[in-house]
Amino acid sequence: MVIHSVDTHEASWGDLLRAQDIARTQLPWKQAEKVNYITRYEKSRQERTFDPVLQKYRNSDRESQLIFKETSDKIRGLNSSKARQLQRVQSHNIISHSNQAPWVEVSAPPVRYQVSYLPLIDILTYIDFLV
Repeated sequence: MVIHSVDTHEASWGDLLRAQDIARTQLPWKQAEKVNYITRYEKSRQERTFDPVLQKYRNSDRESQLIFKETSDKIRGLNSSKARQLQRVQSHNIISHSNQAPWVEVSAPPVRYQVSYLPLIDILTYIDFLV
């Protein structure tokens, strides 16, 4: 038997046997990484984070975050739609010669894309309205 990595200048035969045992148990090549298998149980738990019947997340924190995000996106969309509508509204009444748009000054020509004077919906008020 040939021993490749054993030093023959050991102090005693016990040291020689320990070195030989270490040489036998340690592989000279690099071992492959351990494969992480996903079990059926883990996969079923991942699939059940969202309840398909109730259309809700089982985690209440995640569900509340999603409701808040959906509500804020809805309010942002409503505000931008309202701003777009008010930009296209005629600011002067042709029949009565009065100003229809109170956010536009009479002396100045109507300013388009002026959103700063529009009433915006408060997110917390809207959420309280939903609840």
